[in-house]
Amino acid sequence: MKFEIWAIGKCAHSYLQNGIELYCKKLKHYIPVEYVEWPEPKAARTADKEKSLKLQADYIISKITSEDYLILLDEQGAPFTSKQFASQINKWMLQSSKRIIFLIGGAFGFHPSIYDRSKAKISLSNMTFSHDMVRLILLEQVYRSGTFVHGDWMHLAFNMYALYSFGTILEYQFQEVFGQLNGRVFYVVLYLVSGILANLMTYFQKNDNPQFASVGASGSVSGIMFSFIIFYPWVQLLLFYVIPIPGVIAAVLYLIYSTYSARKGGGIIDHTAHLWGAVTGFALTILFRPTLWTDFIQMVSDKF
Repeated sequence: MKFEIWAIGKCAHSYLQNGIELYCKKLKHYIPVEYVEWPEPKAARTADKEKSLKLQADYIISKITSEDYLILLDEQGAPFTSKQFASQINKWMLQSSKRIIFLIGGAFGFHPSIYDRSKAKISLSNMTFSHDMVRLILLEQVYRSGTFVHGDWMHLAFNMYALYSFGTILEYQFQEVFGQLNGRVFYVVLYLVSGILANLMTYFQKNDNPQFASVGASGSVSGIMFSFIIFYPWVQLLLFYVIPIPGVIAAVLYLIYSTYSARKGGGIIDHTAHLWGAVTGFALTILFRPTLWTDFIQMVSDKF
């Protein structure tokens, strides 16, 4: 799935075009977005308003498939704050649509057939902007959405659920291995250090981007989960809440995916924090008691 921003006709102002090109370049590091300027049909340039809109609509609809999710930039659309828009983009990314298409109309707006084909309408402001300017503003807002990493309630809820599910058992396990007091202290240290180191690695990677923001809870939760795997490598986890998979296999796949995604960039998930939180949680648990490494290898090898 990818995002596409469609505009009808070329941008008429060089200063806006420069800004559009700048944000298209910046977006490559956050969200996969393609900016497309469709040429206005020649016949539409000399036709009256209704015919012009119909010609434009026919042309645009010919470029859309049934798997696309079309969103119109419309003054009657739903208003969003920047953070709400970031959260909404996150939800759109979870859909099964092949493409999420933002369509910016021409001077006359949209033909009714375009409204019928669309799935949603959004408004950037109660104020009126030129259609060329809307292109730049939308790109900037999509880029800004990419910097609000993990800042929505859905992701927070998932982190808290994972922390409760794995953390409760791990805390008891720590108390059994290290003692009541030391177990609780080591558990807190594990949580804090995993989160801090994960955020530091993200900071070193993104410190040239003052607008980038990462909440940081995911690094800590990843550390808890990977510490849990040391004690229960063959516990059955549910991939996508459906597919049963052994914990140690899930951990390896998680590391491969996080490493690949962190290097690739794009999206609004802080894969760097996930990766280093997981590595820190695993390594720190072994440092607390080195013999756990031998026990872990033994438990893994017993299955083969």
